[in-house]
Amino acid sequence: MRKIIFIVNFLLLSVSSFAQFSLGQSVGQQYVENAVRTGLFLTKHSFRICDEKSGDLFGLDGKDEFGSQYAFGVKVPGGILLTNRSVCPWLYDVNFEKYKDDYSPVLFQALYSGLEETPKYDLLDYEYDKKEVVVDTAVYRFMSSTFDGKGFTLDNTTGKKDGWIIWVVAHENSNSESNVQLDFLVYRKEITVNKNGQWIEVDKPDGKQKILGGIYVVPTFKEVGIIEFQLCGVLAQANTSWRIYCPFIGKSESKIEQIDNQQSSEAELTPIGKSKKDKAKNKKSRK
Repeated sequence: MRKIIFIVNFLLLSVSSFAQFSLGQSVGQQYVENAVRTGLFLTKHSFRICDEKSGDLFGLDGKDEFGSQYAFGVKVPGGILLTNRSVCPWLYDVNFEKYKDDYSPVLFQALYSGLEETPKYDLLDYEYDKKEVVVDTAVYRFMSSTFDGKGFTLDNTTGKKDGWIIWVVAHENSNSESNVQLDFLVYRKEITVNKNGQWIEVDKPDGKQKILGGIYVVPTFKEVGIIEFQLCGVLAQANTSWRIYCPFIGKSESKIEQIDNQQSSEAELTPIGKSKKDKAKNKKSRK
């Protein structure tokens, strides 16, 4: 199984001198960003709404979809991790608020893109109904063959961790239709994981960028010149605070609320058709 491994060339650095530094001190922020970005991807999940009485499906403003949300995903061995913004995009759509009493949300499309400057979306292959709750109402794991089993090795051990927080943020003017660009804010942080399901509250970064979440990785020395970054935690919002969840040695519970400070727009429903009980396949589209 392939792992996310970053090769660091320590020129003019002997084995003995290498041993005098901690891994966190030896690895710079740019090294960390370059190493972990291949383990992350951009997602776009769209949904429709279904009239609970008639079974009719609706989009919004002439579109096949009612709304969509972009977020990030994490590659892990044999599958993917998705956050609540991907799994329940309607919770983050202010337009859904006035329809929620009479309409039910129905996931429409699940797309992904690499972290290119201009997103190139393709079908994200996974079964929505077969999800494992990693952190209640925050992080979920799905089996997927989209990335051929490539992903982060999971750190499931307790103890002191000298690792890095990688915040995943979007530019302030980014939107789900075009010009979506993800960026990283990288910080050193030492934590101690001493029990199953532990979480650590952290301060969110300053700035006007849109915070989508993040990960916590720990560099592990494999051999001379080779460091493997293992996935120790996932950053998710719990009410108004942000936490590093370390769910790979247990489970955590938290509640997440609708967090976007948006204003509802005046828009009209667009009829789509009847809802079917059998599982509908996602349409494949490219943008």
